[in-house]
Formats: sequence, structure tokens, C-alpha cells
Amino acid sequence: MSSQPIAAMDSSLRQAAHQQSKRTANFDFFAGARPWLSRTAARPPTVDAPTLTFSKTIVGQSLAASCAGVFQVYSGGIAIDTISTRMQGGASLRASFFGHETARPSLQALWRANLYAGHGIAARGRFPYLFTNLNVHNAASSYAKERGATGLGGQLACIVASTTVGAAVITVIEGPKIMRQLAASNAAAGSATIVSITREHGPLRLLRGYDACLCRELFFNVALLGSPAIAAVASARLIEPAAAASEARKLAGGEAGVAGRCARLLEGKVMLATSFVMGLAVGFLTNGPDQLKTRIQHGQFGSLPEALRWQLRHGGGIRSLYGQAAVYRALYTAHGVLALNFARHKVEHLVDQLM
Repeated sequence: MSSQPIAAMDSSLRQAAHQQSKRTANFDFFAGARPWLSRTAARPPTVDAPTLTFSKTIVGQSLAASCAGVFQVYSGGIAIDTISTRMQGGASLRASFFGHETARPSLQALWRANLYAGHGIAARGRFPYLFTNLNVHNAASSYAKERGATGLGGQLACIVASTTVGAAVITVIEGPKIMRQLAASNAAAGSATIVSITREHGPLRLLRGYDACLCRELFFNVALLGSPAIAAVASARLIEPAAAASEARKLAGGEAGVAGRCARLLEGKVMLATSFVMGLAVGFLTNGPDQLKTRIQHGQFGSLPEALRWQLRHGGGIRSLYGQAAVYRALYTAHGVLALNFARHKVEHLVDQLM
């Protein structure tokens, strides 16, 4: 091969490389001169951020907390709580229902027993308690989502955060309520208020029992704040597939089956059923710390370790904490979780519709 074709080929290659480098330089200059164009070209497709509904704002949660708290107290919650508290204080079932051991069961005795003792404190106290609990939980959930902590660990961290703050609020509220419920003939205790306790014993007296309350509230919040999420998972993975399979069998001429009938029965009620079942279990389990908290706030002990030592040495051990009082505590907690979740979600739905 002669040198001329080779030289021509080299020249062509050099010229092509030069043109390519010019194009690259021009592109770099163009991108440097107009950076907004390169950013526009590289920008990923935008996704609209989820909007915060009004019911999840502080004002919306305030309305939900107020309505849910009043509904829970006056739909029978305070009466069940009074019976459970009196039994935790050592009263028999008859005395807890009718006021004293020798009372004859009657509607008149039931009315005189004042099962709604402390209802005003409880109703007024539900707002700051639920307001704090729900808003701290919502704030913690938003922070966890921003950090990508959306798993079980993130949800538990949110519950712990709301419980730590909420337990302090409910401890202050329940002190005078318990004194009224256990007052019997003690007129001073029967009219106990946050102000009167503070004046007589100091502000720290209101926080006595916080450690026991924290143990109780941690489990309670797992039921209260966790039951809607658990209900959603149960509905998607169990109830809806079972209902669909039952409908398919019916169309094919077969029977729905027990699972299918149960699924159809629970459709639209999964959250309420989950709240009630979780409330029963959590209420029974938390009677131990709740009963110790009752004794602490009534003045028998100064702290949870002191109450627990006495219980182990002289009170019959842990087993004695789970008698009849635990059954009524389970009913009270199941009613509370059910009523609070029912009222809160109804109010949130209504608020979002109106706004």
C-alpha cells in the first residue's frame, strides 16, 4: 500500500477526532453557559407530595381528641373504670358496684354508688391527653417518613415518643380522679382537684406514679395507635382475599364456608374488631402496672419499685394482680380503644368532608 492513501486516512481520522472534540467542547460550553437547560434535561419526573388533610393538622386533631374523649367517658368508660379502680383498691365486686359490702343490689343503690365519680376530671382531661398523644405521634410519624424509617422499628419509635409525653399528662389527670373514686367517706379526697393537690402536697405529687403509668401507656398506645395499621394489614391480607374466594365459590355453586362468612361479616368493621380484641388483651396485661399505679397515687407507696417490692413480699406476688380487677380493666381498655378509635375516625372523616 502506498504512503498517500495512508496519509489521507490518517488525515481523515484526525479531522473526525477534531470535529468530535469541537462538538464536545461546544456541548460543555453550552451546558456551562446555560446550566438551567442541563438541569431541566436531567430532572426526574416530579411526583406531587401528599397533601396534609385538615383532620391531621393540630386543629383537626384537637377536634378529634375532644369529641373522642367525651364519647369514651360518657359512653360507659368512666363507670367501668370506677369499678376496676375500686377493685384494685381492695373492694369486693359488690362494694365496687353498689358502694359498700352490705348494699342490696338495686338501681337506687347503683345510682348512689356514684360510678361516674370523677367524670368531669376525666372528660376534661381527655382533651390534653389525646391532643398531646395524637399530635406527638403525628409529628414523630412525619419525621420518621422523612428519614425513611417506615418499618416496624419506626412505628414503635413513634409510639414510644408519644407515650413518653402522654404518660406525664395522664398521670397528672388521673391523680385526683383516683382519689375521688376511692374517697368513700373522705370528703377532702372526694373533692380532690389538681389545684388542691398542688397546694397541699406540691406539684411533684401529681407526677407520682409516672413510672407505672408509662409501663401501662406503652402497651395501651400499641393498641390505640397500632390497631388501625394492623387492621389495614389484616383487611388486605386476610379479610378481602377470604371474601373474594367466598364470592367465587358462591358463583360456582358452592358454599361460602366459615372463613368466607366471617370475612363478609367483618367487611368494613375490621378496625373496630381489631381495636376491641387488642384492647381486651392489652387491658388484661396492663392491670398489673395499673393496679400498682392506683396504690401509688392513692398514697400507699412512693414509687413503682417500692410498690413492686411490697407486692412480691406481702401482696401475693404478681399472680394476685390478675384477678377480677384485671377482667374489668380488660373491658375498660377494650371499650376505650374501640370508642376512641371509632369516634376519632368518624370525626376526622366528617371534618375532612366539611373542610
